[in-house]
Amino acid sequence: MAEELNEDWINSLRGEHESNKEWAIKKSFLVAHHDKYEPDRLVCLANCFINMELYGCRYPKEVVDEVNQLAAQLADLEDYRKERKDREAKRIKFVQATSGKARASDGRL
Repeated sequence: MAEELNEDWINSLRGEHESNKEWAIKKSFLVAHHDKYEPDRLVCLANCFINMELYGCRYPKEVVDEVNQLAAQLADLEDYRKERKDREAKRIKFVQATSGKARASDGRL
């Protein structure tokens, strides 16, 4: 397992497509757990974490449990989740359209 935090190695893991927010969350995961896993496993778990947290991806229960246990140790994750929840609450909510067939059958056309 990795013992010493190598900041250059951590920063080299940022993908060019990652937003500042995404990278900040992923980096905090990597830094928090750098001494618990081999590098390949740590990167895999960090990617699963981001995919679950930001994109709603699903994984086998064992992976989800492990990632959630590790994520629970991140101090800034709750701040991010609250910010995301506030942002989602401000979004415009659209009413789902009904099909023309449904409207015709109930006399609304």
